[in-house]
Amino acid sequence: MIEEKRACEDILTQINAVVSAILKVKELILKDYTQKCVLEYEETGDKSKLDSLISMLIKHSGEV
Repeated sequence: MIEEKRACEDILTQINAVVSAILKVKELILKDYTQKCVLEYEETGDKSKLDSLISMLIKHSGEV
C-alpha cells in the first residue's frame, strides 16, 4: 500500500485491522491456556500449573 502511495488513512485502517486480528488470536490462545492450566491444577493439585499461568500472564500482559 505504501509503494502504491495509498492514503495514510487507508494504510492506518489496514494496520488497525491486522492489530485487531492479532489481539483476537492472542485472546483465544490465552483463554485456551488458562483453561488448560486450571483444569490440570484441579486434576493434579500441582500448584506449578497455576504459577506457570500467572508468570505467563505477567510476562505477556500488554503485549500485542
